[in-house]
Amino acid sequence: MAREAHLAKLYKTRRRVQDPDKPLTERQMAFARFLAQGENYRAAYRKAGYTGTTHNATDMLKHAGITKYLNAERAKYVQASQMTKQKVMDGLLESIEMAKLMAEPATMVKGWSEIGKLCGYFEPTIHRVEVTNNSPLLERLNQMTDAELLAAIQAGQPQLGLSE
Repeated sequence: MAREAHLAKLYKTRRRVQDPDKPLTERQMAFARFLAQGENYRAAYRKAGYTGTTHNATDMLKHAGITKYLNAERAKYVQASQMTKQKVMDGLLESIEMAKLMAEPATMVKGWSEIGKLCGYFEPTIHRVEVTNNSPLLERLNQMTDAELLAAIQAGQPQLGLSE
């Protein structure tokens, strides 16, 4: 019973919604500054003066106020360095050319991988389907078996026999 109470309390504390406009503590701001300076979240957590498990550091990354402050700190670094996506892209392309001249295919692949990330080619594709309660599409979907639904999903475009 005590374990269940502990888990319930833990769940409540993790699910608590943080106000993004609530002032951050000095430690929270230090955590965000260290992250903006390039530290990983575990090192930033420790350098900010926190103790305990680094799992708490991952929870801190979900705090809306910390995220807001972190984005502002990163923007300062971008402004100070006058860095743009185009400069990053140019640097990567130059590095790929150098790797090509030195016959280093693994380095070339890594460079192209980074360019793909920068361009957003590896982002997941989101498909949104909106269905109203009185829709013939909804009626057809409700009549389909699991196998028919799976086949429609695998086809990439539902073959529902509806002309809309």
